[in-house]
Amino acid sequence: MKKLVVIFGMVVALVGFMTVGSVLATVVIDFGTGNAGSGGTITIAGSNSSGADIPVETMTVSGDPGYNGTYYLSGAQTTSSNANANANGAAVLTFNSLTGTITVVGGVPGLGIANGTTLLTGTGDSFVVTLSNGVLGSVQGTGPDTKSATLLTDLGISGAPFALFGFTTGFDITGGGSPYTDISTDITNTSIPEPATLLLLGTGLIGAGLFRRFRG
Repeated sequence: MKKLVVIFGMVVALVGFMTVGSVLATVVIDFGTGNAGSGGTITIAGSNSSGADIPVETMTVSGDPGYNGTYYLSGAQTTSSNANANANGAAVLTFNSLTGTITVVGGVPGLGIANGTTLLTGTGDSFVVTLSNGVLGSVQGTGPDTKSATLLTDLGISGAPFALFGFTTGFDITGGGSPYTDISTDITNTSIPEPATLLLLGTGLIGAGLFRRFRG
């Protein structure tokens, strides 16, 4: 009987840890300026901030089982710099600290996602404005987000939950007062384990416990 329990514990631990190992791999989706260059406007009024028509040219995916890589985004935003890098334009980032909202609207030609798709929409928990040495400024924000179901399906991670988004925009403040022109954008999201994944992890730990208890 003891031998059977030890074998059972080994099997449970092995299955639990092998399964959770594949599921716990986090997927990171990073939206960025790419080569789009400057564009759009950032308006600062005291501690409040808003951004409109900010170009987001690339989406970089890592940790995905089959769709890692950098994808060009298409959309309504075009700049002289952007036209040389991506003839399809760029997606558009909009945010507003007063309403606590952020959206990225555009397409992903490499995945067959059409222009006008809301790729990301979120609710910001915090927006922080920083003006540094009279030269550079930035707006940073975090909060929960929802990604396009079509995007997640096309990436093979339909229904995957994600942690809080983090975004940063940078702008040159030497040319005068607000509104400023955005010169860089980065929005990063990392997926998190689902409750079922944590259950699998617990199963592996239980199996390991049985194995250790009855082995010696």
